[in-house]
Amino acid sequence: MPNFRFEAMDSTGETQTDQVQAANAEEAMSMLRASGLFVTVLTEVTQSTDNESMSAQPRSVASTGVGAVTRQPRHGRSWGRLVTAIGLICAAFGLYGVIDSLLCGIGAQRVKATVVAVGHTADVPFDVLEFTASGRQYRVDARGSFGVIWGPSHGLRSRVSVLCVPDRPEDARLAAFVPRFAIPLILLALGCMFTPAGYLILQKGNAPRFVKVIYLAVFVAIGMTGAILAIVAAFKR
Repeated sequence: MPNFRFEAMDSTGETQTDQVQAANAEEAMSMLRASGLFVTVLTEVTQSTDNESMSAQPRSVASTGVGAVTRQPRHGRSWGRLVTAIGLICAAFGLYGVIDSLLCGIGAQRVKATVVAVGHTADVPFDVLEFTASGRQYRVDARGSFGVIWGPSHGLRSRVSVLCVPDRPEDARLAAFVPRFAIPLILLALGCMFTPAGYLILQKGNAPRFVKVIYLAVFVAIGMTGAILAIVAAFKR
């Protein structure tokens, strides 16, 4: 009965190399699958006719019709699904934020508001704005995309532009580009990065550790860069 040398991954992702005795490649594959292994390489070990050495003759398992060789480790599929889901969520929220900011600008009036007070949230100062619309005076917090409070403060008595919808002046938002689009565009960028990355992981197998580290570093770098640019732009307005 021939021997087959194999390389496979166990349930923890560790690579195992060993030999198994079976009647043929299909039986060897079935035995390994029953042991919970995901085979990546399977070769038949045969003895040379002159009995001087042992040689491993590669045998194409794909030609035997056994599809387990191309199957991806379970934890690799889970990682791919997670990355893909994160990417799709970021892209969806980013797209929603861009569309929402654009719609808020349609039919809105651009008016000048005065910073009359400075509030604080999570130790970040933000402006309390006062403006006049339709003959009435309104006081609102400075808000950007998604209607979230936007900081830091411009300083008391500063003049800033806001977009005011005539029938909802209390929902006025800052008119500058950065408060309106910074967060949605960052989310879109993350979505465009993580969605194809997750798809590639699902298609090609488990992500090596260095790939995970690289994507985590890029994720943090993009987030920090976007936050720094937004803060710097806010200070310069």
